[in-house]
Amino acid sequence: MLTKMDDYPRHQAVATMAHVAVPHPSWNDGYWFSAWDPKGEIFVFTGMRVYQNADVMDGYACYTKGGRHVNVRVSRRYSPHYDDLAVGPLSYEILEGLKRRRLRFDASGHDGDLSFDLLWEAVAAPYEESRRTQRIDGRLSLDIIRYWQLGRSTGWIRIGGEKIEIPAPGWYGGMDHSWGIRPIMGPKTATGDLPPVAPLAPGRDGLFRLAVLFKMPDYAGFFHTHEDAAGHIGWFEGRLDFNDGTSVELVKVEHHFHYREGSRSFDRGHYVLTDANGRRWEHQVVVTHDPIEPEAIGYYPGYSDGRGSGVYRGELMSEHDVWTYTDRELVDPQGRRRIRNGWVGPARLLQGSSEGVAWFEHLINGSNRRYGLVADAPVPVAVIV
Repeated sequence: MLTKMDDYPRHQAVATMAHVAVPHPSWNDGYWFSAWDPKGEIFVFTGMRVYQNADVMDGYACYTKGGRHVNVRVSRRYSPHYDDLAVGPLSYEILEGLKRRRLRFDASGHDGDLSFDLLWEAVAAPYEESRRTQRIDGRLSLDIIRYWQLGRSTGWIRIGGEKIEIPAPGWYGGMDHSWGIRPIMGPKTATGDLPPVAPLAPGRDGLFRLAVLFKMPDYAGFFHTHEDAAGHIGWFEGRLDFNDGTSVELVKVEHHFHYREGSRSFDRGHYVLTDANGRRWEHQVVVTHDPIEPEAIGYYPGYSDGRGSGVYRGELMSEHDVWTYTDRELVDPQGRRRIRNGWVGPARLLQGSSEGVAWFEHLINGSNRRYGLVADAPVPVAVIV
């Protein structure tokens, strides 16, 4: 099957661009984009992902406002419309690679009652993560590459009967583009089909994950860290890009966080970055909007059928639900209360008298000795990344 991209001399395998070199059924390739208002009231989040070997394309559009997390999840068969970055009412257009993208969604008068037409333009260079691979007892579990970028959106958003114009310079927002294999994405193997895997050992039975994409007046940056329950760092990388065109690699982060009493919900804190020249950069973190809940946008179990993302649900489907927030909990559409985990959403950063913006992504699973958290069940080796 030929696609428009087959006209370019960019093939990576002895196949057309409709196919990928890795035959794994969970292979996936996709994006998320975000945009948030400066008042701290509205936060819009959208994503789209292709599962070529499963012949599925899915996506979502959602917003948080006034204690509500409103979600529309969509899915379609990928073939034969390989060239269309569109799933039902959701469509993306790459206007200039790594710089300008158009994001459109129209569910006005339908589930979610949300519409937008946004021009998302980069304000900083992308940060390309190192490739990360993980095998569990010889079986490939994780093989992924990803880049992150900060941008601004202009255009408009309509929520119900309210249309909000977004003039230049626009609303800040983050994005990432990742591709490869992850255990939480795509079709799942039934329990019992593979040998059992022992959970993480006591003392290491946790994951502290922190990824921050930010813009300060004189520089932009990104860093990402994974630590186990004892604080051992399994993965850290990052970079600062200065307005004068120079850059410096980051080598370390020290975090000092507080969580809302009786929960894992981030409340306040700061971190200190150390660069390759030994200079230290301290940022106070102030979260500004209601955060995103990964399950609500489709992460496993995600969809109402509990099967997660990347599985066939018909030629075209759409579903909608609303989650609500309390101080420490989320309440799902069935009324089940869930403890908030970390924080995934916009934030302000304070550095002395300077102020910046950030995409603040933090999850804390299982145990964490430093913050006094104990796992309430065995923690699997493969956790969200």
